[in-house]
Amino acid sequence: MLNNNQSPSMILKILWGALLASHFMYLFVLYTVNQSYEGEKGLEEPMLLPVMASGALCAWAAGFFLYKHFLATEKKKVRNPSQDEMASIYLTPMIVRLALFEAAAIMGFVPAFLSHDINYFLPPLLINIGLFAMNFPSEQRIKDAFLS
Repeated sequence: MLNNNQSPSMILKILWGALLASHFMYLFVLYTVNQSYEGEKGLEEPMLLPVMASGALCAWAAGFFLYKHFLATEKKKVRNPSQDEMASIYLTPMIVRLALFEAAAIMGFVPAFLSHDINYFLPPLLINIGLFAMNFPSEQRIKDAFLS
């Protein structure tokens, strides 16, 4: 339940920032774990990387398709919503999208952590930074989501 002092668009921005920041926490964990590791780098299970990469691709795709599906379903329920109502309706589809993008990052984190090779995490990290930048919940983006 929303506090009366919190606008839905502000909540969206806070969630967006928190989920983006988690990527840098993953990077910090990988960096600190790998600093003290002196063993051999590499994956012991060769199928792990293709499985995780496939999972990341599926998570990114689901982030786009489920967002559109949930937003279309919610838009049908209202007529001429106010800015706050638009942001409230936009909240759930956007959280689902960002969570799925986060899942894709975790698919890169796992092989990077297990192999002690941070390079496995960099592609999903960079892709997600771009996707998060493209999905910043500005007032205009929320309005555009309802006009399309």
